[in-house]
Amino acid sequence: MGFSSGGPPASIRSIREGSNTLRLVFDTAALREKSLARPPHLRFDEDVAAEHQERSKRHRWEIIGIIVSLLAVIVVAAILAPEPRVQVVGNLPPDDLQQVLKLTRRELRFHLLPKLEWDDILYLGYVCRSLEEYQATKIQWVEVKPDGGVQVFAGKGRDVVNLGGHVCDFTKMPDWRLTGYGYWASSNVAPRDIHVPALP
Repeated sequence: MGFSSGGPPASIRSIREGSNTLRLVFDTAALREKSLARPPHLRFDEDVAAEHQERSKRHRWEIIGIIVSLLAVIVVAAILAPEPRVQVVGNLPPDDLQQVLKLTRRELRFHLLPKLEWDDILYLGYVCRSLEEYQATKIQWVEVKPDGGVQVFAGKGRDVVNLGGHVCDFTKMPDWRLTGYGYWASSNVAPRDIHVPALP
């Protein structure tokens, strides 16, 4: 029994084709597994990059913590800085004067000092300018009104009309309470009834 000249029998061809198909499947799986496996030098480079990124993140947070601490120290120092003696126009008992001055300083801090939020880290120029503004703003004089109310004027100098300034109105009922606040940056919008007292 011999082979025909047309090639191997169909049974043998099917075995060979099946063998080739099986070998192709195994080869494809091996290639896929090989492609997914990272060479040792690539694994080392990726680990080093991840470690460097983590170290940079920790360093960045350390710098932010230092900046926040410094800002907190500067703000506390500005708050605790001694005030010059304040001129009082009219008669006001010492205890009432201290209470009015305390309320005035608290109001100035509210309007001038930054709130020390995390976003302030991105705007350090604004924070520094706010601190400078607060440190330069001093209570200039306290004026007792005929109705018993008190006005406190603050600014960078006694010429608050031209330099810009702040005014706080207080009424005693029975403790002193803030009943009004105003701020102006130029003489065009300054209150018209301001009378700067002569120095004692």
